[in-house]
Amino acid sequence: MKKIWFDVEDKNGNVTHMGFAIRNCCLFGWAGRNKDEIRKHAAELAEHGIRGPKSMPEHFLCSPNVVTQDDEITVVGDGTCGEIEFFFLEREGNIYIGVTSEHTDRSLEAVDMVKSKAICQKPMSTTVWKYEDVKDHWDDLELIAWQTKDGKEVVYQKEKLSALITLETLREEALKLYSNLEDCIIFSGTIPALNGLVYGEKFRGCLKDDVLGRSIGFEYSIKIVPADEN
Repeated sequence: MKKIWFDVEDKNGNVTHMGFAIRNCCLFGWAGRNKDEIRKHAAELAEHGIRGPKSMPEHFLCSPNVVTQDDEITVVGDGTCGEIEFFFLEREGNIYIGVTSEHTDRSLEAVDMVKSKAICQKPMSTTVWKYEDVKDHWDDLELIAWQTKDGKEVVYQKEKLSALITLETLREEALKLYSNLEDCIIFSGTIPALNGLVYGEKFRGCLKDDVLGRSIGFEYSIKIVPADEN
């Protein structure tokens, strides 16, 4: 079990500090509403020798220990990168959402997709929102990610949540795996990169709510340990 704390911000700006005990971590992929966009993302990965989806969406299980709110992660080799997603947790009948990077080892992904996801930490926001506060304008929420490479930051991903399957659909898929989601953290799957995969030294992202005039985000640096080349 992993214990993680978040600031829960309601639509009026009130904040409550709340802890969540996580026993299960499930990462969804290939979770777009538009199948053409899924094929676009699959084509991006195929250029790097990475397989396409076995199902849509496809799920990947990993240890909750990959969840982190640190501002630096350590990876092996220079073939890893982040990808922005939302996540959700449940507690006492309420759903809470945040934003995260499903950082993945792309070099390993071509060999074993599950291991490639399980080996990297997943930095995430320290603040979450109540789903009930954004449910009525869910599709208008926007994911934005920036990647820094060689000291230059560029917009890496940018799309509204209307591009992904709904939280209700994601939740239905998760309930096929777990009878109770109160001790789970569920990742949504990502949106396409604007100009292909980039392997940078920093990654940041946000979930933007223009209706309520607010955003939540995260930022982290990537420390590289050289891979064994023998």
